[in-house]
Amino acid sequence: MSLEDYRAKLDAQEQKLRDWSETTFYFSEQHWSRLAYHIPLRGANAGAAVGFALGLPMALFRRPQPMARTIGAATTLFGVLGTTAMGVATVNKFQTLDQAGIVDRSYRLAHNWGQVKWDALSVAGFSFGFLFGPTSFGGRLRTGFVGMAIGTFAWAAQNAISKTHKTDVEALKNMVQ
Repeated sequence: MSLEDYRAKLDAQEQKLRDWSETTFYFSEQHWSRLAYHIPLRGANAGAAVGFALGLPMALFRRPQPMARTIGAATTLFGVLGTTAMGVATVNKFQTLDQAGIVDRSYRLAHNWGQVKWDALSVAGFSFGFLFGPTSFGGRLRTGFVGMAIGTFAWAAQNAISKTHKTDVEALKNMVQ
């Protein structure tokens, strides 16, 4: 498979996911709910990722309890704190924006493909961890937040690879022309 065929296949898959996300994943006609969903979710993502990053060294160097439980506790604590902080920020945002501002932010959010992918991967990570993950992290909720952190890291890795891939494709196109 040539590089262009591969890129065309990825673009087709990406377009299918975009079409699905605009009609299903984000509440397409309810702009306030899109923001009320996205802003606290971003806090949960950031909190879970920070908690995972802090919990891993704590678990390695300080072993009062099993390693997985330490990581699960830190990830859940920071995830809940991030969600709470961004929930308060959401209420504040709704008080400072008029209806046109909410529609504008919601529209830009729905058409920012990076944000859509991040939300989808983190929710998938949380769902998978909560439903199917091992309870060795200290329970289903903790496992869900660990899954969310892993989904956030997966988005970051995919985003870095995607940017590198696009740069490589552009370089190849420029070399051919």
